[in-house]
Amino acid sequence: MKYAVLTHANPRVSRGGGELASLALYEGLRDLGEDVVLISMVPPEQLSSVWPSGRSEPVLTYDHATYDDFYHVADGVTQEEIVQTIKSLNVDFVFAHHFLFIGTNTLMRLKDEGIGVALTLHEFLAICQNHGQFVTSDEKQLCYESSAAKCTGCFSNKFASQFAARGRHFQELLNNLDTIISPSEFLADRFDEWGFPKTQINIVENGLMLKPSPEPEAPDLEDRSVVFGFFGQINPFKGADVLIEAAEQLAKQGIEPSQMRIRIHGKFVGLPPDTHERYLTAMDENPLLEFTGAYEHRDVIRLMQGCDYVVIPSLWWENSPLVIQEAFLAGRPLIVSGIGGMAEKVRPGKDGLHFQVGRADDLASQMIRGCDAELYQSFVSQLSQSITAKEMAEKYLELI
Repeated sequence: MKYAVLTHANPRVSRGGGELASLALYEGLRDLGEDVVLISMVPPEQLSSVWPSGRSEPVLTYDHATYDDFYHVADGVTQEEIVQTIKSLNVDFVFAHHFLFIGTNTLMRLKDEGIGVALTLHEFLAICQNHGQFVTSDEKQLCYESSAAKCTGCFSNKFASQFAARGRHFQELLNNLDTIISPSEFLADRFDEWGFPKTQINIVENGLMLKPSPEPEAPDLEDRSVVFGFFGQINPFKGADVLIEAAEQLAKQGIEPSQMRIRIHGKFVGLPPDTHERYLTAMDENPLLEFTGAYEHRDVIRLMQGCDYVVIPSLWWENSPLVIQEAFLAGRPLIVSGIGGMAEKVRPGKDGLHFQVGRADDLASQMIRGCDAELYQSFVSQLSQSITAKEMAEKYLELI
């Protein structure tokens, strides 16, 4: 068998969770000795930024202007290029780590050509047009239902009949592919509620390519500042504003840098200029906050081990945040919004603590609670274990 891992963005330049999961699967299959290629999509303007790796990693382009982002259908040229590339490489089975920019029609065409296709779901885009976030487009509130009538509330320029047709389109796609995979039970449950049976979804956690230090240290919290770290994009969905507000409340309560520090690792993405400036000002004026900027993914374990806790204050459900697995690998407990994949992956009282989503006061309270040295040692001794890229690949192969 020859395999292809097909992904919507090049994981060597775009470091999102789905992209890194696709790269982990590719490297895991290589570690198993399988014949595999990695095929990724980029817009033409990014093609020059993709450096050749010396391996079989074709990079193909798509055109934003001709891509249908409602039904997620690729134009004929893009579809043909993907299909012919896969056929020319004599690929027998494709592991698609999204349909975005690849096209639902392309995946169906591959099936028509006699090529096996598995699709991994990384968020809710098939059942939520609002970037797959399951958050309302106007008030940015968590959404609990995907239906034709409900979705028109977010998109007044669309009719319920269009959303009904979109739903049927994705039902047909999911029912006709060989295998559907989800990294979390929560995401599978949401698809089941929408109408695609959970019994047809296979749960496989994303694997990690990163290696831990031989023995991650569990620092003693006695008589020193406890460090809480945020890792990832600083965008409207990741909740950095909740963490910044919690820091403001902690400072007003008299918490000093000698007791607690909050370190924000990441880059700003998609924030309005005034919000961006407000965040920078808050981080500059609050002595508890330290902004370290963007980081290389290969450094994330070392950076996490420079913290005592990893904080994920996301405002959307999340599916299977890679940051959680990285924290486990680093030997660090977490404080997370108690919803979605975060609530599933982080066991309260064992891997860390939950707080009420969007509630800066509750986050501040849980951070104070986390400073208890005995509780911290209890968390570190019970942390869950992450799976490796090779283990992930083995599980994928068992499904086909």
